[in-house]
Amino acid sequence: MRANFRYGSKSPPAANKFCVGAILVDEDTGQILSSGYSLEYPRDYKGDRGTTHAEQCCLIKISDEYGLPEERLGEVLPPNTVLYTTMEPCNDRLSGNKTCAARIVGLKGAIKKVYVGIREPSTFIANNDGQERIEQAGVKVVPDLRREKTNSRAFEERPDSTEYLRFGTTNLDPAVLKHLPPKCKVVSTEAHGPIAWGKFESVVDTAFFLCEFREMTDDMPEPEKFAASLSKLHQKSVSPNGKFGFEVPTYAGNLPQYVSWEDSWEVFFTKSLKNALDLFKRTSIPGGEPLVFDACCFYAHHEYEFGQWMPACNRFDTNYIEKYNSFVPVSAPEVDFQGRLNLYRLRFDTHVAALFHENETLRQQVVDVMRKLVDEYGKAN
Repeated sequence: MRANFRYGSKSPPAANKFCVGAILVDEDTGQILSSGYSLEYPRDYKGDRGTTHAEQCCLIKISDEYGLPEERLGEVLPPNTVLYTTMEPCNDRLSGNKTCAARIVGLKGAIKKVYVGIREPSTFIANNDGQERIEQAGVKVVPDLRREKTNSRAFEERPDSTEYLRFGTTNLDPAVLKHLPPKCKVVSTEAHGPIAWGKFESVVDTAFFLCEFREMTDDMPEPEKFAASLSKLHQKSVSPNGKFGFEVPTYAGNLPQYVSWEDSWEVFFTKSLKNALDLFKRTSIPGGEPLVFDACCFYAHHEYEFGQWMPACNRFDTNYIEKYNSFVPVSAPEVDFQGRLNLYRLRFDTHVAALFHENETLRQQVVDVMRKLVDEYGKAN
């Protein structure tokens, strides 16, 4: 299932969808037969209404490869074909399109087993019962692979070995160390620090960052505990020169952020937003303790963090902000708190829309936030 997450990460994020990855596998050999992720194919593909789901994309590829309609794919799939999906297959679609559960059931046993990463949250569909429908059709469902092992050869975990080198709390395979470029930085690490980083010698303008593996879950942390930790992090983080910005360039995705030092937060944020808008225009085409990791950081006002929490798809509801404000009061002027969060959200949304510039939903999201801000603050006093 871990190997499947990389397909889900290819799905462009949007406020009205989940980023799901799926793969069809011959469980006897471990061969990946096809892969897919949500929105991999364009909307209304081949007459199917609505967006394309990850499981649907897997079937599209097999169908196109063999020139067969979806319902006949059992004729070409190996006898022990299984499906891995990072999220429970849908059994209800707002678009009215055929559901992924119906597609699996419609194959009449061609898919013998479905490995499910997590159940679908109730964000968009109140009670998705895709898992139950699949099981009722006689297809075995293996739930919550974060806690279960699989025998599929494609996803066997390498057992612990005494031959690993130890860096603080991290075991590093000597084979990995052997292939690191000679000029890379290799450091000892405690807790969540880096192990090594540097540039590839054979790939132009490509760098790597190696850190301790942490098993991540899709569970949201307990709000008060998370807010307490985050507020402590914000209060302990002190800019080395008292300014806003960062000492080296940082990137969100492959696009640079504005991080030049500024004395004023208002000046810094204005330039940062302008930089994101420039990128936006340039790309226009008609289980345990919560872990905080940020590869595109800079010193900023502590409330800026909440801008990324605003879209519903990020699952940080108002309870998290309220708990945070029980540790750190709302900054003045308090009356503009929500407006500031929308403004900070605009900075995040604009950068994401520039990254995934072909996604019209993300672009419309930017426009909607702009209009909301103009409606509330754009009128002359």
